[in-house]
Amino acid sequence: MNPSNPIACSSQDPQVQVLTAMLLVEKQQHNITKTQLSTCQAEKQQVKQENAELLAMLRQMNVACRELIAERDELREDFQEQHEKDIEAKDQKIQELKRKLMTASRQ
Repeated sequence: MNPSNPIACSSQDPQVQVLTAMLLVEKQQHNITKTQLSTCQAEKQQVKQENAELLAMLRQMNVACRELIAERDELREDFQEQHEKDIEAKDQKIQELKRKLMTASRQ
């Protein structure tokens, strides 16, 4: 064993060689895990961005639906009012025709 170069001396030891190999495998696994983590974080960021975009679209659709519902309700009221006016006008016409008929039948 040469004290000036303990690594060179100890690298001859089988246990040191095994531990060095294990350390190398652990470093490689660590690098793989770091890469996987970076990939997952990037995917997570992408999903967050897509989620935010989808939420914005959902809010816009919600507003549009509320506007359409309000417009539908207004049109429904207008239609109902017009229908009532039409029914009333027809009823008045019927009453007028009945009066004319009664007048004509008395003569």
